[in-house]
Amino acid sequence: MSYWVQWLWDTLTGSKQPNVKFCEPSAPTITLDDIDHFYKSGQWEKARLGCLEEDGLGVFGHNVSRMSESVAVKCMDWRDRQFEPYTMRLISTQTSIPTPRVHECLIRDRTMFFVMDYIDGEDFYTLWPNLSLFGKCRIMWTIRRYIRELRTWKPPVPDIPGPVDATEKPVRCIGTEFGEGPAGPFNSYADLYDWFEHKRALAVDMAKNWFHYELDEKKLPHFDSSMPLVFTHGDISMHNIRISRDGTVWLLDWGSSGMYPP
Repeated sequence: MSYWVQWLWDTLTGSKQPNVKFCEPSAPTITLDDIDHFYKSGQWEKARLGCLEEDGLGVFGHNVSRMSESVAVKCMDWRDRQFEPYTMRLISTQTSIPTPRVHECLIRDRTMFFVMDYIDGEDFYTLWPNLSLFGKCRIMWTIRRYIRELRTWKPPVPDIPGPVDATEKPVRCIGTEFGEGPAGPFNSYADLYDWFEHKRALAVDMAKNWFHYELDEKKLPHFDSSMPLVFTHGDISMHNIRISRDGTVWLLDWGSSGMYPP
C-alpha cells in the first residue's frame, strides 16, 4: 500500500494511537492547552529551534520549540514518528551518547507532542565558522565515537530492520533512501532486501522501456545484505549536533534512526 493511500486510510479509520507509557513525567507538566496558548500567542514561532521543515502537518508542522528555560517540545505526525521518543529514551539510558530526555508525550488527532529537555548551547552549524582546527576535530572525533558505539549497541529487537515502537513492533522506515514516503514496516532483513530489489527492478524497467537507455543490467549493483544490521542515527548533520555550554556534544533528532546495514 502506498504512503498516501495508507495516510488516507489512517485518517478515515482513526488508527490506534501509540503506546507512550515509556515517557518519564519528571519535567514540569505541560498540557495541550499550554501548547495551544503558546502557539496562538505567537511564542511558538519566536521560540522555534533549528530549521523549519514543511511536511503538511498543518498548523504546527514538524518542528521543535523552546517552551521554558529547561523544556522543549517537538511535534510530528505520530503515525510515522511514534518510535522517536522511545528510541531517545533507549539511547539516553543504554548508551553513553548524550541525547535529550523525553518526559511526556501528548496526542491530539494525528499529531504527537513530546516534551523533552532543552539543551542550552549552540548548534554545530553556527559554531563551525568560529571553531579552531582543534575544536572542529574534537567534535568530529566525538561523533565518530558515537557512531562506533551505536554500531555495537544492541537494542531490544536487533534483528528487525528500521525502527520499532514502544511495544517492540516494527514501524515504517523514514529516510531519503526510501523515496517520497515511508516504507515498510519490515519484519525481517529478507523483507528489506526484497523491497530494495523490487525498487531496483522498477528502476531498471523504467530506464529501459520508458527512457530507452542502453543498460548492462549485470553491472548494476544489487542491494548488499551481506553485513549484519547495526543501529543507525540516519541523519547526522551539523543541524542535529548541539554543543552545550560545558562543551558536551549532543546528538539530536532521532526521527530517521533504526537498524540498517552499515
